[in-house]
Amino acid sequence: MYRQSIQFPVKDAALREDVHALGGLIGETLRDQGGEEFFKRVEGDRLAAIRRREGDPTGAAELQARTRDRSPADATELTRAFSILAESYPLNPALAASLVAELADAAGSRRLIGGQMEDLLAEEARSADAQALQFIHLNKTAAMIEASLAMGAMCGGAPRTSVGALREAGRELGLAFQIVDDILDGTSDS
Repeated sequence: MYRQSIQFPVKDAALREDVHALGGLIGETLRDQGGEEFFKRVEGDRLAAIRRREGDPTGAAELQARTRDRSPADATELTRAFSILAESYPLNPALAASLVAELADAAGSRRLIGGQMEDLLAEEARSADAQALQFIHLNKTAAMIEASLAMGAMCGGAPRTSVGALREAGRELGLAFQIVDDILDGTSDS
């Protein structure tokens, strides 16, 4: 069973449409900010990663081939958010520093990159213990949702306790997402 064939309850149809609309907006933003070639590269990687998750060996080989020879310069576009954050708040350098620190923590090797690497290693080994699974779940999507909510609160001038509460809510939301994602991956026929 592929993700496209999964039937969701009618009550969740609007949410599914929202998720698809969000994906479209992200694609448009990538195209607008990075250009058509950058968009095609990211979209190709995304589609190959989906095929790999669905068990298609050609998807795994394609993803590996697509990313094997990427130069460090290619990462510049992917890390551009840091410079945008640092430059966007010249009148509030403390806020800029907090935003950069939040994003760096979430996206760095101890969180998003580390979680993704552990996920790939567990997938290759076809096993993960409870501790490894918890690390993976808390440090992939959860890390980015957590940071997004915290950064939004910071930009809105929320008190530290509210920032912490939103960070925790993002962590829980991301954890729920990752669990559902793993269930979908585990129940596919391929």
